[in-house]
Amino acid sequence: MKKIRLILTLFLAAFSYSAAAENKHIDTAMQLYKAMQTNNAATYAIKHVDNIQSLSSLDKLKFALILNNNLAIYKDIYIKSLETQQIFLKSVSTETGPNKSNIAALFLAEVYLLKQNPIAARKQLSEFEKNQTADKTLTAIAGIYLAWAEKLEKNEQAFTQIITSLDTDPPLISMALDFINIMTTATSSLNPNIIRAAEKQYIGTDNPYAIRFANYAIRIYSHQGKLSDARRILLSLKQNAPSFIEEITQFKHIYFYEPSLIDSVSFYYYQSSQSLLTSLKKDKKYHDVAIYYLSDLDLIIANKSSAKQFDNAMLNSKRLPKALASLREIRQNGHGYLLGKTSRAHQVWEKAVNNEKNNPAISAEAILMCLYLKANCPNIVHKARLKAENGRSKRFEKLNTNVGRYFLLKRENNKAVRLLENALDRSNADGLLMNDPILLLNLAEIYRREKRFSESLQIYFSLGKNFPILRQVQDAVQGEYLLKQRSSGSNSIY
Repeated sequence: MKKIRLILTLFLAAFSYSAAAENKHIDTAMQLYKAMQTNNAATYAIKHVDNIQSLSSLDKLKFALILNNNLAIYKDIYIKSLETQQIFLKSVSTETGPNKSNIAALFLAEVYLLKQNPIAARKQLSEFEKNQTADKTLTAIAGIYLAWAEKLEKNEQAFTQIITSLDTDPPLISMALDFINIMTTATSSLNPNIIRAAEKQYIGTDNPYAIRFANYAIRIYSHQGKLSDARRILLSLKQNAPSFIEEITQFKHIYFYEPSLIDSVSFYYYQSSQSLLTSLKKDKKYHDVAIYYLSDLDLIIANKSSAKQFDNAMLNSKRLPKALASLREIRQNGHGYLLGKTSRAHQVWEKAVNNEKNNPAISAEAILMCLYLKANCPNIVHKARLKAENGRSKRFEKLNTNVGRYFLLKRENNKAVRLLENALDRSNADGLLMNDPILLLNLAEIYRREKRFSESLQIYFSLGKNFPILRQVQDAVQGEYLLKQRSSGSNSIY
C-alpha cells in the first residue's frame, strides 16, 4: 500500500539475518515506523541505542532507513514553518496600540535570513531596534542577525565590524555566532567545552533561552561530528516548546518559535544516518544499498558538493534489491542534475514517468527528484498528473501525493488540492494518521491556503502527536486564523 511498507518487506526478504542478531530496540522502532509513527520510531531508537556502531549490519540499515525518512519529513515541516511563520509574524509585527509586539520583528528577521532575504531581514531588525527592548540577550541576538545579513550579502568588512562590536563572552552569544558561520560558510570553530560548561544553565531549566541554546548546541555538535553530545541535547529537548514568550498583558501572551530548530534537528538525523551508512559500506553484502541511502541523504538536502561522488557511485551500484534497482537511474540523474546535466536528467525522469510497466511508484520517484531539487518539470509533471488522475487503486497514492506537492510548490492550488485529496486513504480503520505524514503535511498546507483553517488545524493537531515540533506550524496557522477572524474566543496566541 505504501512505498515505505513495500521497501521494508523487500529488505527483510533480501537481507535476512537470524532473530538473535537483531537489536530488540531497533525491532520496536521498526514496528512504530511501519505504523507511520516515523518520528516516534526515530526518537525511540535514538534514546535506546547508545552505541550505533555495535548494531548488526541489518539493524544499521533499518535505523538509517528510519532516520532518512524522518529527515525528509522534517525538511518538509521546515518549509511549512517558514511560510506560516512569515505570514503570522508579519501580521503580529504590524499590530498597533496595546496589542503591539516588541519582539515579532526579531523573529521575522530570522525567517527572512533563513529564506536568504537579507534586505527584508535588515528592515525588520531596524524595526526591532526602534522598539528598544530592555532584554540584553535579544539585543545581542539582533546584532548577530545583522551580521548574518551582511554575510549573506558578502559584506565581509561590515560583518567583521559588527562582530567585533559585540560582547561574545556569554556562551549563548558565542554559540549564535558559530551557528551563523555554519549556516553561511559551513564552518565551525567554537570549542565544544564552552557549550558543555553552559549546559546546566539552560538544559532542563526554566531559562527563557533554553530552546535557543538547544537549537545552537544540536547544530554545532552535529556539525563538529560530536553526535553523542547532540543526542544528549536532543533527548532533553521539548520540541513543542516556544523559543520565547512575550507578555503583552496579564491575559495575553505571544509565543515565538525558531524555524531553524527544525533544520538543526534534521541535520542531526542527517549526520547520524550518514555515520550509520558509512559504517555499513564496509560490509560487502550491504555496500551498494548503503551507497543508495547515502545518495538519498544528499538528494533530500540537494547537496551539490557530493553530487559528482554519488553520480559515479550510483552508476556503479549493481547489487541492489529489485525495487531499488528500478530507481537507481532516476536518482543517479538527480545528482547529475545538480552537476548541470539538466537535459539528461529530464530525459531520464520523463522516461520513468512513461515506464513500460506503468508502475506508479517509478513515476512518483521521478517527480520526487523534481521536488527535492526544486527542478522545473512542467512536461514531466503533466504526464504524471494524467497517470495519477486516471489511477484508481491505492498504488497511485504516492504519485498523487508527489504531483500534488509539485503543484503546491508552484502555487497552483486548485490542482494541488485535487491530487492530494485523491491520495488520501479514508478507508483505513486506524484513521487519518495511517496516511503518509508527507501527504498530511501538504494537505494541511493547501487547506490553510484555501482558508479551510479548521481542516488544516485538525491535521496539524493529529500529526503533532507524532511530531511535537509541528507545534510551531500549528500555532502560526492558529494565529493566522485568529488574526484574520478577529476572534474574541482567546486572549492568547500560541
